[in-house]
Amino acid sequence: MAWLGKRNSLGATHLICRTLIVFLRRSFRDALVVSLPGRFVILQKIQPMRCLHLLYVLMFLLGGGLLGKFVLQDKSVAVGAAIPPALCRRCWRSVRRFRLLRNRMAWKAAHNPWVQAFEWIRTNTPENAYFAMDPNAMQMPDEDQHGFRAIAQRSLLADNVKDSGAVSMFPALAEKWQEQVGANAAGKSFSFRIFRN
Repeated sequence: MAWLGKRNSLGATHLICRTLIVFLRRSFRDALVVSLPGRFVILQKIQPMRCLHLLYVLMFLLGGGLLGKFVLQDKSVAVGAAIPPALCRRCWRSVRRFRLLRNRMAWKAAHNPWVQAFEWIRTNTPENAYFAMDPNAMQMPDEDQHGFRAIAQRSLLADNVKDSGAVSMFPALAEKWQEQVGANAAGKSFSFRIFRN
């Protein structure tokens, strides 16, 4: 893309692409240094490879511009007519995939039993209550990746699904996470009682 930009005098395209190359090299070098064991481990929290987000956005913008200039040229009307159906198809797939999407909307009443339970906990339990739940609950049918802590606004022992990502970023939490997940897993053998007011 840098070569095309320079060859065709496309303004700052060449400069942006060359800068992105230097940026990527430095970020990759930083990521390698951070991944080495030793004194740089603390810098892993910065997540140097997140710089790729900026790189991807700019590459898509530049690539789309070059594609429009050199390949599509006068076909922009045909491409413009093809985009809305493709977006509608993609949107329909997303709605089908997340059939319980309406439960995520704050202004609608929850129909998902998991969300209803989490909302009940929020309104009927003390704020300092601490909960234990199956560590793989977020992968259970109809749970639909709803976050207990976000909806119930209560503390919860660590889980296997979401909290494992935090442990990968903060290895010092690993022992505590493993202890809590083990305690949660052992909870499957408990017998439960429901207490009513």
